[in-house]
Amino acid sequence: LSAAISGEAVCILAFGATGSGKTHTVKNIAERAAKELGCKSREFQNRGMRLEITVQLLEIYNDQVRDLLAEGLGTGEPPTLRMSMSTSSNSLQGAVSRDITSDSCDGVAKSLQEILKAGQAQRATSATAVHGRSSRSHLVMTLSLGTREEATGALVRSVGKFSLVDLAGSERLKRSEAVGERLREATHINKSLSALADVVTARERKVGHVPYRNSKLTYLLQDSLGGQQGCRTVFIIAVPPSRAAVCETLNSLQFSQRLSALAEPMKVSAAA
Repeated sequence: LSAAISGEAVCILAFGATGSGKTHTVKNIAERAAKELGCKSREFQNRGMRLEITVQLLEIYNDQVRDLLAEGLGTGEPPTLRMSMSTSSNSLQGAVSRDITSDSCDGVAKSLQEILKAGQAQRATSATAVHGRSSRSHLVMTLSLGTREEATGALVRSVGKFSLVDLAGSERLKRSEAVGERLREATHINKSLSALADVVTARERKVGHVPYRNSKLTYLLQDSLGGQQGCRTVFIIAVPPSRAAVCETLNSLQFSQRLSALAEPMKVSAAA
């Protein structure tokens, strides 16, 4: 959080098989981050500054970015957002951003927790043979954090970004018994996770071109996956305590061994 407030792009991703506890882990981190931001806000107020917090809550479903904070979601599916790829900086057209009040420590924490809870309720989930309520999309909560002088309104430092990502679980189709729409969802999930692995591989080999645009997931998180100077990426590898999931556990651990490639930002080409 301190790095994000200082202007860096910070991203925490939970990776693992379906049913390994990723959603619970991200929810716990989000609640702790919300409380910490509330206290940070109070500290800045005591120093004559204002911590500005805006939040976006998105899901990537079947490689489409959908807005979980849009109005009137009770009447239908979340609206699909278009990503601008005209420049190296990704942007979402029409995404709803909510301002978080910083009147008190409890105000910040409560507001963020309510937003996350509302978004989770709109997220695409379905039952599979592996999990009774399997997430069928990647959930991305992004906080933009800026600091201003109360007296002049001047921006003290560049706006930073703090993202929490609950990745949909990787699936072995034979084990999940996915058919029809569930099969289509699983195919998109596995494809986007493969694209994430390709980004890690490209960073590991220190090649000039990193394929961020091969997936909406990796393109949306480009700046936090080494696509800019001043970024930090944290992966949490979740493994289920089940002998039946030993293959998924090994795959997750093998993936985690390659993550040191994201440790140092480098100049890369984001061209398709």
